[in-house]
Amino acid sequence: MTPLTHKFLVVGSDGLIGSQLRAHLEAQGHEVLGTTRRPDHINGSTLLLNMGGDVEAWRIPFGLTGTIICAGIASEQACSDDPKATAAINIDSTVMLARRLVYTGSPVFFLSSGHVFDGQTPLVHEDTALSPTTEHGRQKAEAERRLASLGKAIAIVRLSSVMAPDDELIRGWAESLQNRQMVRPFSDVAMAPVPLWFATKALAAIMEQPAGRTWQISGEKDVSYADAAGIGAWALGASADLVKPTGATDAGLAQSFRPCASLDCSRLKNDLGLVPPDVEQTITLAFTNPSALSEMNTN
Repeated sequence: MTPLTHKFLVVGSDGLIGSQLRAHLEAQGHEVLGTTRRPDHINGSTLLLNMGGDVEAWRIPFGLTGTIICAGIASEQACSDDPKATAAINIDSTVMLARRLVYTGSPVFFLSSGHVFDGQTPLVHEDTALSPTTEHGRQKAEAERRLASLGKAIAIVRLSSVMAPDDELIRGWAESLQNRQMVRPFSDVAMAPVPLWFATKALAAIMEQPAGRTWQISGEKDVSYADAAGIGAWALGASADLVKPTGATDAGLAQSFRPCASLDCSRLKNDLGLVPPDVEQTITLAFTNPSALSEMNTN
């Protein structure tokens, strides 16, 4: 029997996650349209959509069976520097677009963040009350709240963090360690990453499910930045003495203080049979074989 194919829209299809997801959905045989804010990236299946423009006037493609909204401003620095302008994109335009998509019959999958929580509890459940402490987290939380009013045509998908081949933080640590230079990672900020290939696989599987639920994609263990750098030093054969932990609060970054980053993924495992890869293995790959983080044939 020929597998059922769908017509999906990936909003923000030239971003890190959007581009990988689009390619994966196409490889599965689905028809996929994408959007970009860059006029020079437009082609027959990539449409111009500026989330900072007139989203209300944008022409919704016909016959969509599902849309995922990956576009938005993810930089905490950008959100903090200009909360009004970034909220106009991350909240107002996002909700407007979702409302119009739902009206035309397309379920909407909204890519949210673990930053909707305060980072004080590990493996936080999806039904936990939202408690953001950063501007970006507050914007994502408000978008979630408004989207909830659109009913069961909306699915929320929260990501902890995704490790990709071009991860600047890991690359910087690796270069320093290989050159026998000291690194000063935070001991009081945690990560719980999944590799890009797993995030992509999970998102594609979620988009095959009915909307109306909240999903979470995360590593199942919190690892401090200091411990992550230590894992990297060991993997690269560098001296552990090169890793000198410091505190985020000491560095004046109290707003980013997150001792826990992990999200509970029970629904992902129980309903879809998808078990996140081991966090320490993901971190090791980021230091030793970063290209494997995006290879879809990984286990």
